[in-house]
Amino acid sequence: MERKTMFSFQRLGPLGFLTLALLLSACQSLFQVPKPPVEVQGAGVLLEALPGDSRQVAVRLAQGAEGAEVFLRLADPCAKGTASCPGWDASRYPGVEHTRERFVLSATEPQATFTFTVSGDALPQGPFKWEVVAVDGAGKEWTFPVYLRIRQSQDEPPLEVMNRWRAWAGLRPFAREDAERSFECWQYGRYAVLNRDVIG
Repeated sequence: MERKTMFSFQRLGPLGFLTLALLLSACQSLFQVPKPPVEVQGAGVLLEALPGDSRQVAVRLAQGAEGAEVFLRLADPCAKGTASCPGWDASRYPGVEHTRERFVLSATEPQATFTFTVSGDALPQGPFKWEVVAVDGAGKEWTFPVYLRIRQSQDEPPLEVMNRWRAWAGLRPFAREDAERSFECWQYGRYAVLNRDVIG
């Protein structure tokens, strides 16, 4: 006699189908990845500004989110206290001031704007990195990187310089600059300058 190994849905009946549907729904919500409560325009993009310029980053409440508190902080080991940087101003990057206000986003006020203002005498450097921090109703924290480089008007964009050297070496050009690696290079450059007597 042949054994039947296939499951027959006809045996479930209406109550069985309802139970199965509830179980599948519970499993789906159990394994659902939580989504950030906000959307950040310009997150991860390398912004550039000249001395005296300002740049803005808009944060909007995500669809379906009930609310969130949003603010900016420096994404720098010196500012976070994870590195020893004597004389470092943990509240701002040199030559740039940023919005210090905290915003509470809701259905009635779903958007906030953060402004980065470069002083007229700022030296060309960076990119600096901030984090847009969003805290949802459950207290979960989400971070979004924002990068800003200060340039002089006559400066050639670093990506163009790099690609010119790569062309001379017979290498393919980079399509875009890696903002995070550039931030790390700036940190190393800062360390090398501040410690030149030690590492020189």
